[in-house]
Amino acid sequence: MRRMRVLLVTLAFCCGRTEPLAGPPAAATSGPTNPAAVKDAGAAPGPGCRRAAPPDGGCRDASVAVATMQSCSFEVLAGFEVDAEAFIEADAGCGRVLALKRWGGGHLLAYCDSTSLGTLWRAAPIDRYLAQRERPRIASIGDGFPCNPDGSKFGYPILPATITYLGEDLPDRYRADAGALATDWDAIVFCGARRSIWNAKLADTSAELSAYVIEHGAGLAVVLDYYLSGADPDFQLADRLLGPAGLRLERVSLGYDTARLESCVPDWPP
Repeated sequence: MRRMRVLLVTLAFCCGRTEPLAGPPAAATSGPTNPAAVKDAGAAPGPGCRRAAPPDGGCRDASVAVATMQSCSFEVLAGFEVDAEAFIEADAGCGRVLALKRWGGGHLLAYCDSTSLGTLWRAAPIDRYLAQRERPRIASIGDGFPCNPDGSKFGYPILPATITYLGEDLPDRYRADAGALATDWDAIVFCGARRSIWNAKLADTSAELSAYVIEHGAGLAVVLDYYLSGADPDFQLADRLLGPAGLRLERVSLGYDTARLESCVPDWPP
């Protein structure tokens, strides 16, 4: 498990351009102790730090900085855009570790450092962004760290106890029923990349989770971590989730750095 490092987080929101919050929607990873033991898995972490252009419509300014501890990276596919993104400087260039976008009727967050997810969650109104409501009902599935709020034994900031952990996979009652999922929960957090190192089998719930966001206006956070041999099952499921939204995971292990989100974000909460 990686050694705990001090996480420095700064947060500021400006009050210039605003849009009212929409009403209710119609609806990890520990690694080796020595970071140097994990080397780049191959591909360079994406193109240069070309940030998403400010949107034409209303948005709110967001400024967030989170210290990351080894990350994977995302590529934005040709013909797609994201609403906001954050990079870290890596040996091979810029690694995109955070992406936010409107997707169909809902909202998507993709984050490539599960170790610092709890810190990011507390530093910014991620829950209200995903759910587009003041008091969202949020559940998590996937790896027990950090999706399970009871996972504090790992020694890293985890998700708040207000988030309900549903287990490693989506419960049977929600299989092939995205409407039921949206009735019960405003946003879902999927955490991957740790348990699959031990060759656990993942159920493919990409169809349900995609429909949950696109058709039912809910929120989805897809959270991965740096790539290790054997992590493919979680990465494959995440790719099936993110691909239709125009994102592709890059199987890399980036170093320690600070990810900075400095954007005017559509639908960002006050």
